[in-house]
Amino acid sequence: MACNVPVVATDVGDVRDVIERTEGCTVCTPNSIEEMAAGIEVALAHTERTTGRADTQHLDSKAIAQRIIDVYEKASGLKIPAKPRQSYQ
Repeated sequence: MACNVPVVATDVGDVRDVIERTEGCTVCTPNSIEEMAAGIEVALAHTERTTGRADTQHLDSKAIAQRIIDVYEKASGLKIPAKPRQSYQ
C-alpha cells in the first residue's frame, strides 16, 4: 500500500481496517480461493495509483505509540510523562 498499488489480503488482525478504505484494495475471507481470485482481478483492473500511502499515515510509529500511551493512561488513571525517564544501561 505504501507504494500506492492495489493490495489483496486476507481478513486477519486489523487488515480490514487498514485496507478497505483504499480504492482498488480487497480484503478476502481466509482460505477463500474464489474471493482471492476476485480480489486479484480487481487489483489488476485498477490501473490508477491508489491512495494507500496517504490512507496509512495514521499508522506511523509515533501515532501508534501515542495510541498505546492513551490506552495505558486510561487503564491506569495515571499520566505518562512526555519525556521518558533516564534509561538504565
